[in-house]
Order: sequence, then structure tokens, then C-alpha cells
Amino acid sequence: MINYYQELNIDPNLKSEQLSEALKNAQRKWIGRTNAPDLNRRQEAERKVSIIAEAQKILLDENKRSEYDSQLKNSVPSKNEAPNINVNQENTNVASLIQQAWDLINSGRYADAIMVARRATEVDGSNADAWAVLGYADYSWNNVQDAIYEYKKAIALMPNNDTYYCDLGNILLDHNRLAEAEDCANKAMHLAPNKNYNRLLFGNIAVAKNEYDRAITIFKELMAEEPNNESYKRVIADCYYSKGINYCFHHDNGYIYCIDEQCTKNMIDCMKQAKQFAKNPEYDEKIAWGEKSLKKTFDKSKWTLFIIPVLMLFTKDVMTSIVGIAMIAGLGYLSMRPQWRLTRNSLFGEKTLFDKSAFIFTVTVGAFFTMIWRFIEGFIGLNGRD
Repeated sequence: MINYYQELNIDPNLKSEQLSEALKNAQRKWIGRTNAPDLNRRQEAERKVSIIAEAQKILLDENKRSEYDSQLKNSVPSKNEAPNINVNQENTNVASLIQQAWDLINSGRYADAIMVARRATEVDGSNADAWAVLGYADYSWNNVQDAIYEYKKAIALMPNNDTYYCDLGNILLDHNRLAEAEDCANKAMHLAPNKNYNRLLFGNIAVAKNEYDRAITIFKELMAEEPNNESYKRVIADCYYSKGINYCFHHDNGYIYCIDEQCTKNMIDCMKQAKQFAKNPEYDEKIAWGEKSLKKTFDKSKWTLFIIPVLMLFTKDVMTSIVGIAMIAGLGYLSMRPQWRLTRNSLFGEKTLFDKSAFIFTVTVGAFFTMIWRFIEGFIGLNGRD
């Protein structure tokens, strides 16, 4: 039974929304690596992409996930279980050992791959590829510090190999060591500036650093060479989406809403840009939310301004009544406000404390105004009978 959490280095305790985001990030990462510079890395990336597709079908369905987690708990062996391969200590063919380690990696047998790759480094400690495959196996088994050490050994032995820098950069990126990852990306790009594999690392680092404009530029350049790459399209759409969200005000209480007309328009524009690259109903929801926020509506807190003009309507003087009507029309126009000025509706549908308070205030004012209006009607009615 495949342990999706372990295979994809995802925390099994994540809630549904966080898990969905983690799987999306994993998918972006591994689809991008299917254009790796060598067959072994491409095969491993393709295997991961296949696993992610399976994981999404199961883990994003609450019932299926619950059943899967139960089965996993009862059937999956411990991560620390000893490997089940006997390494031939007589084998001194380093190339053969390296390829065997890659074959094991591509079969998901990471512990076995570590044993074989380690044997390769014992046979020839000066072979950079042996250290690199050991690093990849340890990385796949989530032995991060060992993997970093082994890739640095490989780089020291073969400093002009851009693939080693890129692999190490991806490991560092996966563990949020962004400055070190970017340093590796720079070195890989210096050695092989035209390889999409290296440019992709730069793009993913930009996404991780929330540098959305930079990421969009990089992925558009990549997409110009691979126009049908759905992974690139999704990343661009996600970047536009996140950029749009960042135009909104992020309150300390976690609510997100607009407090500026231009920022609201910018948010809408970003969501429209995202729609060009991927289909997601959430983009339409945010566009509708923004457009509603820009629409003007009557500011009910201004009702007291209308007391005198309304009373003027009930005088016997025609001119005074006309002036009252004109004042009501003018005040009505001046009291129109964009929705975002009146209520702070959260971009994600939650009711903020401000919004709840505004609702209570509006209802209270409305009830008070109704009471005053009925009093006026009663007063006029009494005078009419006299």
C-alpha cells in the first residue's frame, strides 16, 4: 500500500484545505521536473505525478481519506524498517550500482536505493554520480541533512554539473531554505542558462517568495516553449490569484476585504487574468465579490439628514414642498457610497466583526427611523382631523 503522505512529504494531519494546497504544490513541482535533463530523474518525476493524481482522488474526498488513513495505520510498515535488499559486496562496478540505485528509486524503494548507492560511494568515493544518487535517495526518504551533505560532495567533485546544483536547489526549496535554493539556482543557470529545468527552479523560488510578477514572467517564458504545459498554466493562474488577494487588506483577525477602490479593481483584473490560464469557479466568485463591492448603495447612517426635507413635504406651501423634494434627491445622491465603504464583507464569505456591528447598527437605525416616521404620520393625521 502506497503511503501518499510519505511519498509526497506531506503532513498527514493537514486539514482538507491545507492538504489540497499541499497536493497542488507537489503537483506543480513534480510535473515541472518531468523535463529533467536525464531519463532517471524524468522517470521518477513521472512516477510522482502519477502518485499525486491517485492521492488527489482519495485524500481530497473526506470519506475516502478516512478509510485510507485507517487502512494505512494498520498496514504501512515503519519508516525506519530495515531495507529488504542484500547488497552484493563483491560488486565493484560503480556504474552498475548507480543504475541499480536509480531503478530502486523509480520503484519507490528508497531505503534499498540508499543501501545500493552507499555501496557505490564505498567502491569509488571520487565518483560524483554515486554521491548524487545517494543524495537523491536520501532526499526521497526525507533524510534531508544527509541528502544536502551528499549533494555538496557531488558538487565538490564535479563543480560544473548544473544538474547537481538544480537538484540541491530543489531540496532546499522544498524545505523553505529559499536564500540557499536561489544561490543554487543562480549557479545552475550560470552553467546552463537555456535549460528549462533550471529556469523552472527559479520560477518556483519566485512563487515561494511571493514574487508573483517575477514568477509570472518566468512561467510565461517557459510556456512560450511548451504552450500546452498545463502545469505552467496553473502556476500562472495561481500567481495571478494570489497577487489579486494581496491587493486586499489583510486584517490581524484573519479577515480579508477591500478598503480602496483602485485595489478592488486591481483584484478583479488579476482574477480575470487568472481565468485566461485555468478554470476555477473561485475566480468568478472573487470577480463578482469585487464588482458588488464597487457598486454604490445608500448609506443608511445618513438618514438624519432627511428629517427636515421630509417634514417640508407636508407643509401647505407648494414651493417649500418642491424644495424639500430637491433636497431629498440631492442628499440621496450625496449619500450613495460604494459597498466596500459601508460593510467589510470578507473576500472569503466570513462575517467580520465590523460587518456584524454595521448590520446591528443599520437595523437599529432603521427601526428608530420607522418609529419616527410613524410618529410623524400620526401627528399629521391628528392635525388633519382638527
